Amino acid sequence: PVKKDKLFLFGGYEHLLRGLPSANTIDPTLAAQIGINPALLATADSVQHVQFFNIRADWIINDKHQLFARYNYFRNEFPFNTAVGALNALDVAADFKDRAHVVGLQLLSTFSSNLLNELRASEPYRNQTHVANPLDGPGPQVVITGIATFNGTSAIGDRFAEKIPSFSDNVTWIKGRHTFKAGFGFQENNDNQVGNVFSRYTFSSIANYLAAKNGTNPLSYSTFATVLGVPGLSYKTHFYNFFAQDSWQIKPNFLLIYGVRYDRYSPPDANPNAPLVYSREFRSPGGNFAPRVGFAWQIRPKFVLRVNSGIFYEAPATNLWYNALNNDGSTRSFQTSLAPTAAGAPRFPNVFNGSATLVTPSPTAVTPNFKNAYTINNSIQIEREFTNNDTLKVGYVHTAARNMVFLRNSNLINPISFLADGRPVFSGTVSAATRLFPQFNGINLQDTGAISDYNALIVYYQHRIGKSLQLNASYTWSHSISDAPDVNSFEQNAFISDPTNRTRDRGNPVSNRPSALLLSSVINPTVKLDSRFWNALANGNMLTFLANLASGDQQNITTGTLLNGDSLAGAVQRPLFIGRGTARTKGLYQVDARYTRTIFSYRERLHARVLAEATNLFNRKNVTVINTTAGTNSAGVITSAPTFAPTSSVLESRILQLGLKIDF
Repeated sequence: PVKKDKLFLFGGYEHLLRGLPSANTIDPTLAAQIGINPALLATADSVQHVQFFNIRADWIINDKHQLFARYNYFRNEFPFNTAVGALNALDVAADFKDRAHVVGLQLLSTFSSNLLNELRASEPYRNQTHVANPLDGPGPQVVITGIATFNGTSAIGDRFAEKIPSFSDNVTWIKGRHTFKAGFGFQENNDNQVGNVFSRYTFSSIANYLAAKNGTNPLSYSTFATVLGVPGLSYKTHFYNFFAQDSWQIKPNFLLIYGVRYDRYSPPDANPNAPLVYSREFRSPGGNFAPRVGFAWQIRPKFVLRVNSGIFYEAPATNLWYNALNNDGSTRSFQTSLAPTAAGAPRFPNVFNGSATLVTPSPTAVTPNFKNAYTINNSIQIEREFTNNDTLKVGYVHTAARNMVFLRNSNLINPISFLADGRPVFSGTVSAATRLFPQFNGINLQDTGAISDYNALIVYYQHRIGKSLQLNASYTWSHSISDAPDVNSFEQNAFISDPTNRTRDRGNPVSNRPSALLLSSVINPTVKLDSRFWNALANGNMLTFLANLASGDQQNITTGTLLNGDSLAGAVQRPLFIGRGTARTKGLYQVDARYTRTIFSYRERLHARVLAEATNLFNRKNVTVINTTAGTNSAGVITSAPTFAPTSSVLESRILQLGLKIDF
């Protein structure tokens, strides 16, 4: 307290050091042939330095008004963040720097016993970038396929800076059995993004690299890739919303809640001179009204029924419009890849001679018919208390997502043939006969209209034995299906496999986990013994467990062969008659535990505790990615099946932590 009963300050600071080593697998013998310094084959010193600082002030202005102000700071210094380990020498790494500042205010006004107003405002700012590591080579970057990557980085120069001022106001009015609430909000996203700029040579063998390095054949590389110009731009987007709802206590045992919310999203200004007509104007869809209703009915003293349904609109990822503005098909900035036989192709190690013929661009665009995605959420739950210590809940959930974003190549026309499963095959030649807009190769169209449905049965059981033991068990059986490829990303970046027919991708998404069991327990024994020593030792202990057992991750079987001529969607093409999401990793099993021991307590003001935590106590290797690439011929027939061998494990290995905690 700064001033008793009037002004209070709260603060906190945390510094986290986390080592994330990644072993280098470059063969030292081959590195010597190439001329890579042996010191560049060491394991990178990838130690993340993260700091958090926050301070808050609570001011009771008077009996009716309270003001809350806060400031949060975040800083992340992460050397050797990108392109480390495996076949990357240390001179291709990129360091990562991240900063964030947040200022927030809240004014709470109690005008009367039944009228309350909440006014909030905040302005977060974040700035993150990849910068050169002191060990980085001079460039251009060199890749010898399957051997090593060295001599410079391709992962620096990018920057993302964002400032998001926002405010909202909510008013609550209680009248009789009704509690009315209404409010509005506004948010402005000010974004400034810059992409990487680099040059890179790729060689198919050590011999070819040495031929170029020695000057005997400067064109012995496979491809030369470079970024010209400065990819990036600044733009603004706006979000508006308002809502109104009523909580109506019709009877002591029956509560009805109903209301409506409206959301509107305003995209950034388009470029009226963009080469692609789709990018000259961006649509701001309206009509985003979302009604919602629900009730809770206590049928009997220990038997409760809850039902609700509502529509919820999604705030779209603003990167959809950044991608369209940045990759608009112009020569303002672009990435090009040249074969050594291309006109004007550079001679190693030159980066570019300025006379190369530009490749036909493949711009990104947002569909002119853009609509905001939304979900229709429905649920029903029955809760039954059998005894004072036993509670059972059974529920059903259905979520229907509509107008989801999906990615397709919208420039392909006039198929030249068809695969056996009906997929069209398009020509690789760019002309008026093969492209809707012949000045472009492909068009990365960010389209809307994809659908998804999720159904789940949820059973939850809780058992208590006084204050000493609590057990919780939750089981979910579910199924999810959608017709657009999905990825664990904030935006869509996986193409549909057939640009003319989205339904070919209707299948199991990566989020589909049919079974999930969550078990938790809290053991806090309280005993009374005659011996003061043994009594103190037996009490003040708390042991908690959390077990998560679930189906493995859904996987998509694909082929490395370009089957339908759509080069943009090459990575997601599947063999003949193989549906999406037809493979799965093994089940995920993880047990976490924590032991807490109270050393001493002084009244209610001071408590000192030691704690020990274990994440993934049994150190199970939960593999989340397996090899699902099948070999096929040009007709899409499988010639070699996927190995389904593990290729990645992203869940934590066992982590043990010891700590001391003091509360006062």
